[in-house]
Amino acid sequence: MRIFVEPNEIGLPLTKAFLDKNKNRVENYRCFYIISTNLEPDIYKIGISCRNTIFRLNNYILEHGFKRSNRVTGVRIHYLAGNVYNENVECIKTAIYKLEKSLKSYFKIKQTLVKDRGTERVKMSFDSLVKLIKDFSVNDEITQVRRSTRMKEINDKWKVGDIYKVKWNEEDVEERGGRIGYYKAKITKVNPKSLYFEFENDGYEKRITDKMYNTEIRPYRKKS
Repeated sequence: MRIFVEPNEIGLPLTKAFLDKNKNRVENYRCFYIISTNLEPDIYKIGISCRNTIFRLNNYILEHGFKRSNRVTGVRIHYLAGNVYNENVECIKTAIYKLEKSLKSYFKIKQTLVKDRGTERVKMSFDSLVKLIKDFSVNDEITQVRRSTRMKEINDKWKVGDIYKVKWNEEDVEERGGRIGYYKAKITKVNPKSLYFEFENDGYEKRITDKMYNTEIRPYRKKS
């Protein structure tokens, strides 16, 4: 992960000025962070942002405020790091999500969580917390193309109105009559894992799943 705020036990004041300075740096990153409040400096809170880190951090400023005349207001940030946003990696497959999940499990097992304060606030030495982050750090996991990307690929290949020869099988014969064979049909609907065809001869609409594309769909060639 790229580090924006190096591990720092004292921490930096989390202010509007800090957000303005780092806005462009973290704009396209999914981030993991450690913060604490001036009211409870011995309690560290971990967190992640899968899309808008500045918005998330700003919420802490709004919640805890910051007044130089009042030492118990305000938030400090002790660590900020992240990976570049990748649309092909779901949030639950990201390094930051896995890191946070591992830390939460560890906190629960070791009973270091602050009682009745959720699963993200912990009392432990800062050095120990940083060591855990290094131990539990992993990489993003690209397991599948997101639906939007998959749909683009599908739509590039299959288009509504395109003509193919589609198989009229035993079930079609039993239900509608006719003979087994391949007949002219046009695509009426494109789904991620299926296509709908309307047969030219009688307007019958048939759904074909992606597992059957190779056996039930053939190119249509106009007769010369």
